[in-house]
Amino acid sequence: GAGDQLDAFVIALLLPAFFTDIVAGSFSASFIPAFMRVRSDQDDAAAKTFARTGLALVLGAMLAVSVLLAIGGPWLLPLLGSSFSADKLQITTSLFLALILWLPMSACIAAWRAVLNAHNAFALAAGAPLTTPLATIAFLYAGADRWNVYTLCWGTLAGVAAETLILGWGVHRLGIPILPAWRGWNP
Repeated sequence: GAGDQLDAFVIALLLPAFFTDIVAGSFSASFIPAFMRVRSDQDDAAAKTFARTGLALVLGAMLAVSVLLAIGGPWLLPLLGSSFSADKLQITTSLFLALILWLPMSACIAAWRAVLNAHNAFALAAGAPLTTPLATIAFLYAGADRWNVYTLCWGTLAGVAAETLILGWGVHRLGIPILPAWRGWNP
């Protein structure tokens, strides 16, 4: 029933949300002071290079976590949903594999939010996360009857994608390239 599908979504969301908070979430706290130091001690060109390198670093980490989760999911999900039936575990697995797409986008979100905050663009950085609940509500309204629990999954991914696009646009408006580029540990 609906309870089983919601249980499947919650368990499928658990690991992507955890790693998004741990890996991408910790990035901003360390990136902002370093970015501001590079910008004040060197110049804007060095800061832009540093931003692109930071994005490459966190994006690489999240891509690695995504691959490891995709590989390890078949072993981890039965542990997290130990009381799930085979059908419920199958739904959980398909939701989980779709939600892994969130991880690379969360890397861009973390890097670009940090850049925006370092440039005092707090409103955009703070407002962009509203896209996920708004997209989820819109998807639930439009397709809950047709897509069941997958509506939550696609609404979440659509909201995260919209947040990524909005923050990328904000960073681009600052004149900072949004593509990652590895330039080593120092700009």
